[in-house]
Amino acid sequence: MPAMEPTAIALVTGGSSGIGREMCRQLHGRGHALLAVSLGADELASLADELAGGAPVHTLATDLAADGAAARVAEAAAALGEVDVLINSAGFGMMGDHLDLDPARVAQMLGVNMVALTELCARFGRDMRARGRGRILNVASTAAFQPLPQLAAYAASKHYVDAFSLALADELAGTGVTVSVLYPGPTRTPFLAGAGVDDSRGSVAHRMAMRPERVAARAIDGMFAGERRIVPGSMNRSHFWLSRVLPDRVAAQAWQRITKRL
Repeated sequence: MPAMEPTAIALVTGGSSGIGREMCRQLHGRGHALLAVSLGADELASLADELAGGAPVHTLATDLAADGAAARVAEAAAALGEVDVLINSAGFGMMGDHLDLDPARVAQMLGVNMVALTELCARFGRDMRARGRGRILNVASTAAFQPLPQLAAYAASKHYVDAFSLALADELAGTGVTVSVLYPGPTRTPFLAGAGVDDSRGSVAHRMAMRPERVAARAIDGMFAGERRIVPGSMNRSHFWLSRVLPDRVAAQAWQRITKRL
């Protein structure tokens, strides 16, 4: 009797809310089995209930900032099948003068935004390379385009995601494994409020924000097309091209004026 093929799994961190949850919905709609990873157990349970029927939906509630988090995620995934899609969407931001922020919370942010993402890419990227196929999508931000006063550490962490992902894409070129980077701008998700940005109706941030389903659809399409840089929305694309020509100091000063309105 021939051996059964392992189940192909799409692993999405930050899958309980925002863009990550929407990407889970869209991947599941395409027939992908899911492993959604997040800190919020209740939100993960509601996602599993919402997507009941069709392809299997598995969840893992864990703190990606904690020691050994990547190993726990890898162990959970190994019990389910082979991860052929890895989406690192987990992340959060903190707004304010860097010297006034809680150092422990900043360390957690960097652990999720950079350390966990890097370790997960290594663990699952090795398996993908050995099989000769796979998709990796790392979620950066338009904050990666320039230094951002009042979001200094967050923007720097997204600079890291940008540079790391594009370098990894070059390292994996020709192996059958693609690496894409998503650069969402303001999006109507809990992220804005969590970062300390006014996202109430009528606010600048709310008026600029895209719907998460639009961002997710562009991200999923771009990932499967093998695009390296995925910048959803005309405003965000204009931001990207302006950042290519404006000096960092000019961009940073412009951002400081915007933060006073946020």
